[in-house]
Amino acid sequence: MIKAFASPSSYVQGKGVLFESKPYLESFGTKPLLITCGHVYEAVGKDFEAYLTKQGFDVILVNFNGESSTKEIDRIAAIAKDQGATAIYGLGGGKTSDTAKA
Repeated sequence: MIKAFASPSSYVQGKGVLFESKPYLESFGTKPLLITCGHVYEAVGKDFEAYLTKQGFDVILVNFNGESSTKEIDRIAAIAKDQGATAIYGLGGGKTSDTAKA
C-alpha cells in the first residue's frame, strides 16, 4: 500500500511563540492578510495584529465568514490580490485554517 504525507517545510510551536513570530513570518513578506473571526479576534487576534504592526508588518484584516467554501476562498483571494498581500495567515479553528491554506 502506498501512502502519501504532506507537511509544511517548517513547523514552530511553543508557549508565547505567536508573539515572537517575526523571524518565522518575515520571509513571507511584510503585507499579510490575516483571516480571523469575531471571537478569535477579540481573544487573541487584536493583540496579534498589534504585534505584527509593531514589528513593521502592514496587516490586511479580513473577517472570516464562518464556512470554508469556494465562494469564501474566492472572496478572500480577491481581497489579497487587490491589496497586494504577500501571505495569508489564518487565525482560528479548522475552517479558518482550511480557508487560509486554500
